[in-house]
Amino acid sequence: MISICSRRGSAVLLAAASAALLVVIVRAAWLCDDAYITIRTVDNFVHGLGLRWNVDERVQTYTHPLWMWALVPGYAITGSARLTLLGTSIAASIAAVAMLARIGRARAGATLAVLIALAGSKSFVEYSTSGLEESLLFVLLAAAMALAMREESRPAATAGWFAGLVLVTRLDAGLLALPLLARSLAKGGRAARRTLTAAALPAALWAAFSVVYYGVPFPNTAYAKLGHGVPRAELIQQGGRYLADFAFMDPVGAAFVLGAIAWGIVRRRWEVVAAIGLWTSYVVWVGGDFMSGRLLAPAVWLSAVFLARTGPGISLKAGGVAGLATLSLLFAAPAPAIWGPPGRGGDGRTSWRVTDERQFYYPTTGLLLHGLREEADRHPWPRRVLDARERGENVQVFKWVGFAGYFAGPRVHLIDPYGLTDPLLARLPADSDWAPGHFLRQVPSGYPESVSSGTNHIQDGLVGRYYERLGRVTREPLLAPGRLRAILWLNFQQPRVPSAP
Repeated sequence: MISICSRRGSAVLLAAASAALLVVIVRAAWLCDDAYITIRTVDNFVHGLGLRWNVDERVQTYTHPLWMWALVPGYAITGSARLTLLGTSIAASIAAVAMLARIGRARAGATLAVLIALAGSKSFVEYSTSGLEESLLFVLLAAAMALAMREESRPAATAGWFAGLVLVTRLDAGLLALPLLARSLAKGGRAARRTLTAAALPAALWAAFSVVYYGVPFPNTAYAKLGHGVPRAELIQQGGRYLADFAFMDPVGAAFVLGAIAWGIVRRRWEVVAAIGLWTSYVVWVGGDFMSGRLLAPAVWLSAVFLARTGPGISLKAGGVAGLATLSLLFAAPAPAIWGPPGRGGDGRTSWRVTDERQFYYPTTGLLLHGLREEADRHPWPRRVLDARERGENVQVFKWVGFAGYFAGPRVHLIDPYGLTDPLLARLPADSDWAPGHFLRQVPSGYPESVSSGTNHIQDGLVGRYYERLGRVTREPLLAPGRLRAILWLNFQQPRVPSAP
């Protein structure tokens, strides 16, 4: 009887802590500009215009294919970007928190501590919404870890499927998922082959589709953010700043990551240590990001799941104390998500060239401030593009393309100087004055006129010839004569615009 009551009591406490964590997530819910880049593709697809961002060219502007597909049903039903992005994000967050509570139910004290402390992680809370893929990653990473830690071959193979879905959600997140399969793969034999096949198949199928449809295996953002020509030393230095910003803005999240590494060493779970270490090293290598905490949010979550799954067998009382003690680190944080005004406005910039995105966007996209109403005039960027459209400017150069692109509609072709949505500019070298995640390119003279008229007016001969061959891949019909040859040229012979002599 005592055991039954104890189990019921722990279940009630875990359910209450989970509900409180979800309240914090919903209270902080917001959307960022980048989420609307994906929803514009979804809007075009739902209306029969294809998986395109600018409808006159096939370019994969989204980095998260599985998340994009997860948005399609909701948008097809509601026709609302805001409702779809917020609803899907919150639903995935509910599933992730419920999975965490279930995964850690055998170690209720440790799990209670994790659930309480997670409410203080700025990175986890804020990117449980935002409209980006993190909430779906949380679900898939939790499932992959829970299954990979079992000893039976069948769950290990199933974990391979979840790892594969992580790759399709965000390709570089494989650095977090694949090390979790190391123990299963080390066994060798048929189980290891099944696991590898399961992990590789989703990504291989998507890459094959992407080559046929888009002409390249990777999203356009990969070419824009990894082929910019910025010296690696500068990127690594900025990546170090990004980690410093993370520790300063989200001390609770940093405590999760460090705690998981230490506990992984104690428990000799080297696959977890490797996953977190590889991911953190990768974040530094690529120069971090402009969104404070975003790239570290999956590491925070993976750490939380690991600590709940394998944490010490402590009592519920001790777990509550440990959780509150970790939560007290919030007093050292400058802008915690758990209390205070949901968003203060301002540019949100920090001294590390990183931006507190939620602070910047909440006044115009916060759920508690604006509900589910969709209004183009709420933010100035769409208004500028819409005003230009009214003047007949259907080809525009504009830097901030998320909100603006979605509200502009399919008639407007936006040229993004950062190259995130533009296949030509993504393959040009970036300016020396760059910002994390945003590598500005000079728009070639005559490029807007070329897009508008369909005739090559680019003055630089090398860039103009490249534009013409690139157009065979992105603009001509899928089975057009010579397109396959152009795809091979683009991927193997000339992936970037050749330098001018």
